[in-house]
Amino acid sequence: MDKSWLILTDAEFAGYFDGLAAAKIGFNSNSDTKALLNWVATQLSAGKVNKLYLMAHGFSADNAGSAQGMSMEGNYSLPQKISGYGIRLGDTPIAIDNDHLFKALRGRGLKYIVMPSCGIANGNNQGNWGDGRSFCQHIATHTGATVFASDTTQHAGMDWEGNLYQFKPNQSTGGQLLSRPYPQVTTRIDY
Repeated sequence: MDKSWLILTDAEFAGYFDGLAAAKIGFNSNSDTKALLNWVATQLSAGKVNKLYLMAHGFSADNAGSAQGMSMEGNYSLPQKISGYGIRLGDTPIAIDNDHLFKALRGRGLKYIVMPSCGIANGNNQGNWGDGRSFCQHIATHTGATVFASDTTQHAGMDWEGNLYQFKPNQSTGGQLLSRPYPQVTTRIDY
């Protein structure tokens, strides 16, 4: 991995990334979400990095009407849950209703965001709460960066599972399904 990467990771996964990037910060559920995004913005402003690897838990629900928290519960994902409701990034879960928080990263030279979060791109592309594809598209538009994310459970230390989507800024397509071999930028660095 080249040093043009910035890693923002749940502290649970931090050991996978030692020495792999220009900068790395771990967070937990007590970390201030806005402060984390401001730290990323500061790192991007220095001009050393243009890629963000964001490894955070995805949110899922028992049904389309009730969010139940992280998709990883007891270190395994519950297959009966529906994912695509957002990500746990510090003390504020980010979902389709507050994904504008990513605007802090716009105009800072960020080209790519790779998010190996469980089911983050799962959805129906209707723009409703729980639509992960619209959520990822919003992040791409808010940041001006191309976003890569999957629609199913991911495991640290493994290659991509399920479908991998690419979301380009200022498009309303809800992502493009990618075929293997995936673009080099999507190589799982925790793999």
